[in-house]
Amino acid sequence: FIDDESNDNTFQIAYEMITNNFNDYVIVSNRIRKYLPRNIYNAVNYLCTNSDSVIIQVDGDDFLNHSVDVFGKLDEAYNSDTVITFGSHHCINDSRGLIEYETPHDLTDVWDLAKCSFWDHLKTYKKFAFELITIDMLREIDSEYWIMRGEDAVIQPTIMEHYNGRVQYIQHALYIHDTS
Repeated sequence: FIDDESNDNTFQIAYEMITNNFNDYVIVSNRIRKYLPRNIYNAVNYLCTNSDSVIIQVDGDDFLNHSVDVFGKLDEAYNSDTVITFGSHHCINDSRGLIEYETPHDLTDVWDLAKCSFWDHLKTYKKFAFELITIDMLREIDSEYWIMRGEDAVIQPTIMEHYNGRVQYIQHALYIHDTS
């Protein structure tokens, strides 16, 4: 769990839930905001030691779909030589309620969002595949400054392109994206 300098009670709630329910975890509380790209890079490269681990990205305001066996579906995918997954998701907001989305998943051109919506949740990948991602890919062009967002436009298609044939689209909506 990474708390990126939240200014509400998020850290305390997550800390209590994690420490009371899990045995194997890492909790990071940033003193300054680092944003998602740098947090992911640091967590995968410096905190995750098993190269075969599956990295699961869940935004702090979103959640896993409780009506689907999310970890069972991921286990099925990764027991079949998969290196990276993406899939359909639901969105929820205050005015329209629950909206279902099926993601375009034509893998013939992973850089074309109209064909392959690689950024759609639930985004997961093996740690060893992340070794393709360099710091410079997550920094502003010709700068030492990290990008603040948009890391999925770098991470997902880079891994998908390199591990073509080991990408799995999961049709079941494993993720609920809160747009409210």
